[in-house]
Amino acid sequence: MFETLSIGAVQAGPADGAISALGGGLLIEPSQDFVPLCHGWVLIGDSIRNRVVERNLISGQTGKTYSFSQKPDQFTVDEENGAIYMTVHPETKRLYKLDLNTGAITYNFFTQNIAGYDYRWALRDLALGEDGNVFALMYDPIQQDPGNGEPFSSSGLWLGLFNGSAGFLTESIPLEDPVRVEYDPVLDHVFLATTSNLATFDFDPGTNTLTFVPGTNIGVGSACTDFTTSPDGTRIAYSCPNGNRSTQDFSIVDMAPDQYFNSDGEWFLG
Repeated sequence: MFETLSIGAVQAGPADGAISALGGGLLIEPSQDFVPLCHGWVLIGDSIRNRVVERNLISGQTGKTYSFSQKPDQFTVDEENGAIYMTVHPETKRLYKLDLNTGAITYNFFTQNIAGYDYRWALRDLALGEDGNVFALMYDPIQQDPGNGEPFSSSGLWLGLFNGSAGFLTESIPLEDPVRVEYDPVLDHVFLATTSNLATFDFDPGTNTLTFVPGTNIGVGSACTDFTTSPDGTRIAYSCPNGNRSTQDFSIVDMAPDQYFNSDGEWFLG
């Protein structure tokens, strides 16, 4: 099951079904993210054939495939509205949306005016917020102060919040160097992770404001690639491919969202 979600090619179910579903191919080259569905099914990107594929990790079956013109990268799911929001590789200035009810894939360009200047970012990561809204890590190639009071980020990275049509709900925030964003709708926490640090923010859905949680934004691992929250929001599963101790064992750590060293365990994957 772990190998199915690795970056190498994997068998895509029984031969007959896979050949039919994948246009003659038996292999999927997975992208960097996936969406868990139910009963062992996940949505995973096929970076070779530019498709999103329904894959069952228990039975090995392949379900529906959704083709489009880009390589899918990062996903977030809006269960209530039956939609998957996607970024692609190479990065673009578009928010892609897969409608699971119709199979249609559409996109919206997004831009925001801040202090009289128009910003157009490339999307790097997504997390579903409240009421179908989306948190996003965005990249702007301008990394030096342009002067004239124009807001900028020295890393080129920003945090944005917009609706499903890419309409911004609040002014975007310049950041340092995060690689992933997650949102917990139960306890209203926004998490930003760099490759080594994790920071927690309290989010007010009524005003769309963020408040930093003291004692976070500290080192918790090495070479983080992804993390997620538990259904009740009280725990985080945080991946550390280069380990979180002196040894470099690939591990996933179970920890509290505001006290990272309050750990309930760790899974070593080699």
